[in-house]
Amino acid sequence: MLFRSKNSFLEKLESSQLDYRLHGSVEQTAPHVVNIGIKGTTGERLIIELDAKGFAVLSRSACSTNEAGESHVLASMGYHTADGYGAIRISTGKYTTHKHLDAIIGALEEVMEKIHKENEMAV
Repeated sequence: MLFRSKNSFLEKLESSQLDYRLHGSVEQTAPHVVNIGIKGTTGERLIIELDAKGFAVLSRSACSTNEAGESHVLASMGYHTADGYGAIRISTGKYTTHKHLDAIIGALEEVMEKIHKENEMAV
């Protein structure tokens, strides 16, 4: 069930308007966790914006949330914050529905539209 939710999420993400990258492989990561980078923002900004929309996501694993700086795990995989992708971890559970997956992708698109508009106004 969880692996199907993850695959469904990734399929929906692929058809979205988001400029993202998947961190890790689908097969070699936990079946209920997706770690993605979104171009043009920080993980911290995504956490704040998504929290305001009712979604709880993390920018790093639960055991390292108090650590400052770049994720050593992502860095060891060749992903660095200087690349301009804000990393977030999204978890699914046995009660996660397609409606939930659509909602978080919609929220991510809204957040990124807001950030792009702010960036345009700053120029």
